[in-house]
Amino acid sequence: MTTYAPDMFEVMHQKTTPGYFEKVVSNSAEKLFIAIIAWQFPTTSREKPKEVWRTVMVTDDPDQDLNLISEKMLAAGGGYFDHLIEDEEVTLPASVAEGHVTVGTPTVVEPAKAK
Repeated sequence: MTTYAPDMFEVMHQKTTPGYFEKVVSNSAEKLFIAIIAWQFPTTSREKPKEVWRTVMVTDDPDQDLNLISEKMLAAGGGYFDHLIEDEEVTLPASVAEGHVTVGTPTVVEPAKAK
């Protein structure tokens, strides 16, 4: 097993990179994630399964139900399955709901009386 420890220059460079502290704050929040792992299964009983690739998809909104958003997460991450990603991290913005607002003449509504 190997352990990687960055030297002081790398640590200081990371801390001065734009967006570093925003990432630290964002990473301290609760997350929901799905990990997709592809395995090459052994052809003989002496071999062990080998991990071929792995993609982890994370959402920063823990108030959502993972069962409801997992389909969107898988669709967004599907393009990153089964090939090398050069970037350490890829951020995909959440799609904005389509809609429209109709502005009309305001109407004053009296509050309902307590029963």
